[in-house]
Amino acid sequence: MSQTEMDSRHPKWLNIFFFEKVIKHYCKDEEAKVMEFVIRSGSKPGESFASDLLRASINYLTVSGTKSISVIVKMMPSKEEGDIDGKRLFMNEMKMYGDTLIDINRVLVEANADVKLFPTLIYQSTEPAVIVLEDLSVSGFTTLQVPEDYETSKLIFTRLAAFHAATFVLLENKNDFSNYNFSVYHMPDSIQESFFRHNLDILKTLILENAWPELNKPEYVDRIDEVIEKCSIRGKRAFTPTAGGFNVLNHGDFVLRNMLFQKIDGEIRDVQFLDFQLSVYASPAVDIFYALYGSMTLKNRKKYRKEIILLYYETFKESLKTYGYDKEPPTLLDLNVELTRNGSLAAHLCLCYLPYLLAEWSAIDSNVMYNINEDSVLSKRQLYLSEKFSEVIKEEFLDFFYSGFI
Repeated sequence: MSQTEMDSRHPKWLNIFFFEKVIKHYCKDEEAKVMEFVIRSGSKPGESFASDLLRASINYLTVSGTKSISVIVKMMPSKEEGDIDGKRLFMNEMKMYGDTLIDINRVLVEANADVKLFPTLIYQSTEPAVIVLEDLSVSGFTTLQVPEDYETSKLIFTRLAAFHAATFVLLENKNDFSNYNFSVYHMPDSIQESFFRHNLDILKTLILENAWPELNKPEYVDRIDEVIEKCSIRGKRAFTPTAGGFNVLNHGDFVLRNMLFQKIDGEIRDVQFLDFQLSVYASPAVDIFYALYGSMTLKNRKKYRKEIILLYYETFKESLKTYGYDKEPPTLLDLNVELTRNGSLAAHLCLCYLPYLLAEWSAIDSNVMYNINEDSVLSKRQLYLSEKFSEVIKEEFLDFFYSGFI
């Protein structure tokens, strides 16, 4: 029996005995033996802040012969980013994979829905706190920059609708999602200050410096001051379910870096969702706005916004029927009411988060996002002054202003 020499940076428990426990659980075979394992990094810098990721290739022996598997090992973060509660986020994801996503998958399987929305859970435990998932990269799944084509956006929104519909059915079946109630807007005030308010202060400063002369008007600047004052309250409201309203279980951070795409013959044919640390029970507007700003170009968002919202709704309604839901579904009007009621969230995402989404995540130091110092100010200014964000802010700011979302 051979074993890869352990890297001193890896926890001591991540050894052959651990992987043997994983394989025995996965194969349901107490006689299974691990012959060899190799551990590599599981993510690029900046891609994961609420867990530490490793990729492991495991060769093992069962009664049916020698086999191999590649897995992703997600561990409790070894260091906290500022005041982010990494433990809470990690435990939230453990509950998703160990409980809720299993229920969602059961809805899909029982309906014979030919779709897979997230990687399979191989193993998880609370001591040590670890989640082991199938490695989608061996099936050709990879990350993607913001797609220029509309077809990829359609795929994302149809899969999102299928996911939301499954959670809607589970809600009708009395699944309790009330514990999924944490979001970036519920994090400590230091995070609110360093991320939302500090970013908005930088945006305001750049406007006053004439970075975008058409926005340097007193009425626009005054409105930013109001957003700074009320961003936390408005954000929490968007991430709180409406009593008697249209609510689903949201992914909660539904942007491209939390998706993997599969290309077949040069075309994107499949997408699966990752990283459920921020899953939250609230209006579907949460994930829809994240998808609009986190996975569509400005050009496609302006051209296809109404069309893709309709596509999402029609897929949601059809998925409910496929899953055996026989009650009257929410209407398209209900959905558009949710989008209007939570329009301030779209503005917050655009003004605070989009500069990061338009950049290469691996090039962003997380300290920049969650700290207030000279280096972070300079880095944030560069993100806001990027050509891509400048194009967006000049288009979107006035829409938000005249819609009353800021």
